[in-house]
Amino acid sequence: MKNQFLEISAVSSDPVDKPLKVLLLADDEHPANTFIDYIESIVSESCHDIHLINPINSQCPENLSKREYDAIIIHCSITITESYYLSAKWVKGITHFDGIKVQIVQDEYRWINKMKAQMRCLGVQAIFSCLSPESAEMVYSGEFMSDIKVFSCLPGYFSKRLRALSFRPFKEREYDVIYRGRELPWSTGKFAQAKKKIGQNFISWSKDSDLRSDVQTKESERIYGDDWDTFLMSGKTMLGVEGGASIFDFDGTLAEDLTVYESENPNADLSQYWEAKLKLFEEKISHKTITPKIFEAIATRTVLVLNPGEYTGVLKPDRHYIPLLEDGSNFKEVVKKIKDDQFLTELAETTYEEIAKRDDLTYKFFVDKVDRILHGLEKNPSQSNAETFFRKKVTIQNIETEELINRTLDLNQTVSSLEHELQSASQREEMLQAEADGLRNQIEDEQQFYKASLENELQSASQREEMLQAETDALQRQIQVFKNLLQVLQIQFQKAMEQTSIIHRWVKVVKKIRNRTS
Repeated sequence: MKNQFLEISAVSSDPVDKPLKVLLLADDEHPANTFIDYIESIVSESCHDIHLINPINSQCPENLSKREYDAIIIHCSITITESYYLSAKWVKGITHFDGIKVQIVQDEYRWINKMKAQMRCLGVQAIFSCLSPESAEMVYSGEFMSDIKVFSCLPGYFSKRLRALSFRPFKEREYDVIYRGRELPWSTGKFAQAKKKIGQNFISWSKDSDLRSDVQTKESERIYGDDWDTFLMSGKTMLGVEGGASIFDFDGTLAEDLTVYESENPNADLSQYWEAKLKLFEEKISHKTITPKIFEAIATRTVLVLNPGEYTGVLKPDRHYIPLLEDGSNFKEVVKKIKDDQFLTELAETTYEEIAKRDDLTYKFFVDKVDRILHGLEKNPSQSNAETFFRKKVTIQNIETEELINRTLDLNQTVSSLEHELQSASQREEMLQAEADGLRNQIEDEQQFYKASLENELQSASQREEMLQAETDALQRQIQVFKNLLQVLQIQFQKAMEQTSIIHRWVKVVKKIRNRTS
């Protein structure tokens, strides 16, 4: 590992012998307590003379480049690539400032190239990054950033305010489980979906339990300021996951393509888009860290229910948090622990004593390291900053112009291809129409043929029916004649029978007469 990429806790430098006059650029009106704690801790804990200015609503001092300050710290609440946070006058003033310049950054998985170019233009000499030294080297290495030192640190620490929060007994807390998450875009990777997934899974798994919960994953349901502290102390336990991302979008195209796809397919399953388009970028660089929200829960003695992870080596499962497996296979066991107030009390106290009271997890520790690093950096001549600024601006414009030209060429090819496809489709449509017309005519001819054949058949059938009726009538007449003849024969037969009977009687009389005479 190069000396350019260092873990801040491992940095050893001489103590500050002469305080510097430092300008801190930060958004001190940010709604999140984690940022306010961060900013106020730098002001209160630093041994340097810190002057806080919010560049969002303040003009750049005219004397900024005239050595009034020894150093400038740009806090992560200020996005240096957006004019809303840092106007053109501020950019010019910082660029021409010839003192020490450092930047605290977070969410380093997006707009990376744009951010690095702006850092170089401003003349930033050191970065305090949430990435591990190994990941930071993959993001910030190269000749372009070779003069910039990168110090790995946590995204947040325990502030004095957090440590001073009062304890609310578990029996007074309204909910067994609380959570507020957010849905990150799939362009940040599959790992980033855990923030939404743990909340949705818990809601589904707990339907048949009698747990009292307030679990939300929508951005609109997030809570800030003092209300967040109140919310933390309303729950006995809080769900959580590691922060970070598993896809790093260097040029912003992954996010842009996803946005276009979502606008054209509002009801699409984005996990399928990730499978088809984003999966190949997964974990080329991996960023996982413990989040300030976890420290806030520990400070309020709210027990953590977390998906198992590294948590920057700070937390241990079953000692500092209740592990909830991602597939929910141990959910019943987790519910049993959540319902055990004695178990929760002991776990909360152990976690608070072993984590919240660690000096190396406080802003005092962090700010002391920053103070020493500032003191050890050399001032950066403004002339080279200005030259770098304009040179890089031209370079960026050239790159953007080249990208636009390439995109235009691609679009022209796409248009030509579409025109060809449309022409082919039109020709196919004409052919299909001709085939349809031919089939229609053939059907009509066959219909006429079969109609005529049926009419002939019907006429022949009618004629045959008439002939059969005539034959039937003749047969019926013959039958009637036979019936009449039969009746005559019957009468004649009857008469013959009567005559035969008379003859028989005469024969008997003759026989009697003969017998007498003899």
